[in-house]
Amino acid sequence: MTITADGPLTIVPGVTRSGGRIVPPAAPPAVLVWDDGTRTPVHERTAFGRNPSVAGVRAVAVRDETLSVSRTHFEIGADADGMVWVRDLGSTNGVRVRRGAHVRDLAPLQHQELRSGDILEVGDRWAKIEGVR
Repeated sequence: MTITADGPLTIVPGVTRSGGRIVPPAAPPAVLVWDDGTRTPVHERTAFGRNPSVAGVRAVAVRDETLSVSRTHFEIGADADGMVWVRDLGSTNGVRVRRGAHVRDLAPLQHQELRSGDILEVGDRWAKIEGVR
């Protein structure tokens, strides 16, 4: 607990105090629900892979015992209008977006808009997209 001029302030992860009121964290533009049940919220541009590294971008490691996911495989972000997108970062096994019966293989560095319910296939792993407005 921290003592401030206007009294005690309880520190709660992910919650900030603004003008004397508690403000919950904003909902992420997208959540990836992986084939093993792991949920990954995406609040900002995020690179995914076995050991991803993209300058200035949040990195999230994806567990993959078969090594079918590239070290730095793909990136998810949102534009100023809130459109959520995915981009293949030159991966070996590519990125496939499944929307219902329609499947699209992304070319390297190509952006594809994402919608709730889309399935991303990356190597031997897949993730369902949730929360896209």
